[in-house]
Amino acid sequence: MSERDVDALVKYLEVLIGDYLLRVDMGEQARQKVYTEFNSTIQNEKLESYFSSVINHVDSF
Repeated sequence: MSERDVDALVKYLEVLIGDYLLRVDMGEQARQKVYTEFNSTIQNEKLESYFSSVINHVDSF
């Protein structure tokens, strides 16, 4: 779907409005994605890796 395709957006929103189980399923999938990809442990590991790479880069000069 193109970001400027208003008709497609309306179509998909109508599907969501009319399908309770789809909304519940999508909500659960979104919750799981946030839990697995954006929890504090994972974010801390990503930050630690980023700062380590910056320090290693600076040390190479």
